[in-house]
Amino acid sequence: MHKNHLNIKVIQKIPELMKGWNNNAIKITFDFKIAIVVHIYYVDLWTEIANLLSGLNLNFDLFITTIDKNLKEEILCRFPHSYVHIIENIGRDVRPFLILLENGYLDNYKYICKIHGKKSKGRGRYWLEGDIWRRWILFDLLGAPNSALKIIETFEKNDKIGMIGSHTYRYPNEYFNDQQSWGKNRPLVCSLIQKMGMDPEEYKLDFFAGTMFWVRRDALEPIKNLYLSHSFPIQNNHIDGTLAHAIERIFPASVIKKGLILKDVHHFP
Repeated sequence: MHKNHLNIKVIQKIPELMKGWNNNAIKITFDFKIAIVVHIYYVDLWTEIANLLSGLNLNFDLFITTIDKNLKEEILCRFPHSYVHIIENIGRDVRPFLILLENGYLDNYKYICKIHGKKSKGRGRYWLEGDIWRRWILFDLLGAPNSALKIIETFEKNDKIGMIGSHTYRYPNEYFNDQQSWGKNRPLVCSLIQKMGMDPEEYKLDFFAGTMFWVRRDALEPIKNLYLSHSFPIQNNHIDGTLAHAIERIFPASVIKKGLILKDVHHFP
């Protein structure tokens, strides 16, 4: 993780990176439907994410997946019209999203924002980096002033853009090279790329680390048709090389398969 991620001046300018969000806004409605899909594994992060969602100035339908049955009542109290799905702890945040996608819950939406409560295990620097990672991405996608509206406008102005994510966490980049970005995932990624009807030899790795992004629903059809939610093994403690990590790297391949492109956003001062 490069030095700018822990730049204290950035944290001072964007206090939301450390303390989360808490504001309200007038909602804007479009003539198409928007879905925000959230996976909550760490229950203690729900309040932070709820505050972020409450501050958005656009109307959306909210889908939440979680393993915690006790959290459902709290979610519905805050967002009574949300769709809450209790799901087994398998496949991190990826399998729950695929379950919604494959079962048609997201079919009627033009744009989807996929986020989750990311954390890094441990304490000290690693915990801090995980916190900043999560909030940095959320700031770019939803938290910066009018960021969500600007992203929707970008999609609407250019129908070739299929996915939008955080510039800082678009890998590979100048701080995180190709080998680091592949990790232990190349063999499985190449296998999935081939199943999608693409040539692994010609595929250039390009993805948003953390598996958080905005995307056109239609751009997900190729990955939906693989029905990968049925392929996950029981959750393990591996931090790389799992099916979830491979799918993180092929969400953009689905976009490319549809003839669309990726774009990144950067909302920091």
